[in-house]
Amino acid sequence: MTTGSPPRVTHVITGLGAGGGAENLLFQVLDHLDEGRSGHRVISMRSPQPSLVPSIEELGVSVRELNWSGRPGPADLLRLGRALRELPSDVIQTWMLHSNVIGGLAARAVSRTPVIWGVHLSVFDHSSLGNKAAVVQQGERLCSWGVPSRIVACSNSSYRAMVEMHYRRKRVVTIPNGFDVSRFRPDPEARDEVRRELGISQTTMVIGHTARYHPIKDHAGLISAAGEVLEHLPDVRFVLCGAGVERENPELDALVAPLGDRVLLLGQRDDVPKVLNAFDLAVSSSVSEALSLAIGEAMATGLPVVATRCGESEDLIGDTGAIVPVRNPRALAQEIMRLIETPPETRSELGHRARSRISEHYSLQKMVEGYKELWAEVARSKRSSRRADTKAVWHPRK
Repeated sequence: MTTGSPPRVTHVITGLGAGGGAENLLFQVLDHLDEGRSGHRVISMRSPQPSLVPSIEELGVSVRELNWSGRPGPADLLRLGRALRELPSDVIQTWMLHSNVIGGLAARAVSRTPVIWGVHLSVFDHSSLGNKAAVVQQGERLCSWGVPSRIVACSNSSYRAMVEMHYRRKRVVTIPNGFDVSRFRPDPEARDEVRRELGISQTTMVIGHTARYHPIKDHAGLISAAGEVLEHLPDVRFVLCGAGVERENPELDALVAPLGDRVLLLGQRDDVPKVLNAFDLAVSSSVSEALSLAIGEAMATGLPVVATRCGESEDLIGDTGAIVPVRNPRALAQEIMRLIETPPETRSELGHRARSRISEHYSLQKMVEGYKELWAEVARSKRSSRRADTKAVWHPRK
């Protein structure tokens, strides 16, 4: 990195599955860099499908996939270390829990390049993460005292959770998630197209949910709430999409089967901005979020949202939707029904305010500028440290 030039950044991420929040966040950051994109490279430890790799490579950013499967062994870790050593960088930016720990430790083992973590959780417990991930999270907490130069919290709730868990607070900075309102926007033509595809009339009330299938998203609670709504309002339709959200998923199929074709499972979609336009109302049933991308994207599309009270969701939604307790399907159902029965013009006004709120307070460009400033600051600190080291070992001739 020369003075005034953008830093070279190597991104390390667990995988680049197209349906993941952090994965799409990385893509959007790379997509909106106005200069220096050629100095960015990505290492993906796993190779899930469908993948964002082609989309990232179309930006001119190279991607190296390590194709890990199962628990990483010594050979996998050696390949990661070799990849990091072969990509000269001013900063290594890791994304997500496993890549923070494994990528951070590997970076420290093979180079003196400063590491920045990205943390995208706001609740750290076994019931939300699962036992294995919770163990890794404890490792992340311990490593926070020695591995990263900075830790990015994507929301205030993430910051508070790290403080409560005794992460190294002085290294944490908050860069709130941002949303691309040019990509996620109201589009009547997309609404008509998707509804025709799904066989849903233009006048049917559609409740939408976009999230991968994972205990943290509480699909069971969502389906329970949907059952109660459909008992009272049988003409409503629920549309769910995300990785693993399909009939081939036996756990989810068993939950949905009693509700018949009134709940549609679309699986992973690569046209989420279009699909969102088919909804009249969006819902989030998660038991843990940091700053939910799914909620923000729905709001940017002009939808009111009913969400559970976790992470930053209440502050994100403000007065443009409704908040209910986590793991309370009845409360979720009641708020969904209340908004369904709200006059259409009132729902439309809520959606308009939701989009305005995202545009004003959660700009994607502001988020990207935050990362750029942080990378530049850490890279400058690296250069200063090297100059100090040089002075420390220099000895004048006698």
